[in-house]
Amino acid sequence: MIAVSVIISTLIIISDGFLLRLSPEEKEYAAMTNKETFFKLYDRGGCFLDYYQGPQHYDLKKCANEFTPNKMRVLIWGDSFAAHLYPGLKSKLSQKEISVHQFTATSCRPLVMGVRRCDKIYSLIDNVVNRLNPDVVIIAGYWPKVIKKLGEELFSKRLTESISKLQKSGIHIILTGQSPTYKYSLAKLGFLHEENRTGTQVSMAATNHRTTQAIILRIALQNKVEFVDFYDLCEDTECLAFSNGEPLHWDTMHMTMAGSMHYVQVLVEAIDHWQQSYGAAKISKLTH
Repeated sequence: MIAVSVIISTLIIISDGFLLRLSPEEKEYAAMTNKETFFKLYDRGGCFLDYYQGPQHYDLKKCANEFTPNKMRVLIWGDSFAAHLYPGLKSKLSQKEISVHQFTATSCRPLVMGVRRCDKIYSLIDNVVNRLNPDVVIIAGYWPKVIKKLGEELFSKRLTESISKLQKSGIHIILTGQSPTYKYSLAKLGFLHEENRTGTQVSMAATNHRTTQAIILRIALQNKVEFVDFYDLCEDTECLAFSNGEPLHWDTMHMTMAGSMHYVQVLVEAIDHWQQSYGAAKISKLTH
């Protein structure tokens, strides 16, 4: 894969004459290796805080500015694995007149991590919730690394503390498991192998996160919050990787627009079910 990276990087910087010999599809996939293309979708630098940004850069007026009593509000809380859900949720839920907001930051899971920048950002969650008054909060993150760092017991304690903060406000909480990740960049695999670009649907083996999923599920059950497993859209760990030539991830982990649209479907269904069962009554009560 190092050789693959060198090849693709070279293709991007060498002469236009060589690039002209690439097919439009090859050029498109070569461009997908530029992460900045997709960070725009996540609103990186805005309501998705970049590496150099702290809590002072989160604009409450811009990011948590909507309070309409008869309109549902959904907040996404977490790191880049939360932010990559934002474009898909925004697209799908706006059709249902549900507003979508995010309080996300690069590499900052939605719990006290012992990392100065992230813990300072974490301390802002009460202000975000008080201003936005969300009906639903989706908690998402890249879990394996922080579980390994803190240990399962401390991780469970810290995530439970985050959940408790929200439960005090009567918010419906959806705790997500680990979203699919891969050994190799899907965009690079699409560049190298034409069948990935031309196939209607191409599935590939994703990383097995069963241990992580079990830990997150246990925390959800203990705290009586809803759990959503993105692997429900896969056949075991065999997940949709390309749809009509579009990779669902631009690297090994983060979703493209096509990927976000695909995987948020389980969240949309969970929100629809909650709204039909409990949400309508809650919103009606708030309007009186």
